[in-house]
Amino acid sequence: MKKSHGVYWLIALLIVLSACYAVFQPPLFVQFLENKAYDFRFLMRGAVDPGSEVVVVGIDEQSLDKLGRWPWPRITQAKLLQAMAAQNPAVMGVDIMFSEAEVSQSERSLQDIESMLQKKGVLDADLAHKINVLKNAASPDRFLGQVLADYGHAVLAVALPMGGEAKEMHDALYDFTFTTLEKEEPF
Repeated sequence: MKKSHGVYWLIALLIVLSACYAVFQPPLFVQFLENKAYDFRFLMRGAVDPGSEVVVVGIDEQSLDKLGRWPWPRITQAKLLQAMAAQNPAVMGVDIMFSEAEVSQSERSLQDIESMLQKKGVLDADLAHKINVLKNAASPDRFLGQVLADYGHAVLAVALPMGGEAKEMHDALYDFTFTTLEKEEPF
């Protein structure tokens, strides 16, 4: 009799473990069904007016016709954010990935000059510092970062790959990723 109880406990344990696995790692068909059910619930609910508190600023065909093809230079994006910040919103969420640094022609030229001077052995610490100051002033990412810092209530999108680390982001922009929410106090 005791032998059969052990089999029942083993079967029960396997059922519980299988259920836990299915909940935390659902099979693809279960994920597919869940996604379709989620879509259906939104379809049945219908459109919901977000009210006057939320304004979504999108990039549309008219904007592309006026400002050119995407991606726009960071300087252009920074100026648009400045214009939005002038309307004094409570917060600005920017759902654009700035996954790579934008290097301006001026920055490239300064890097070339710095490299040339270094090869000739005439780059001292004072001159290297002055070149770095000029590179920072010419950086579109620094300008965008300064616009966001001046406004103070902005959050940028960031991608965190599963099991890995986020791609490097220019220091001038990193402070405005979601990690800012952990540091800031509520408005």
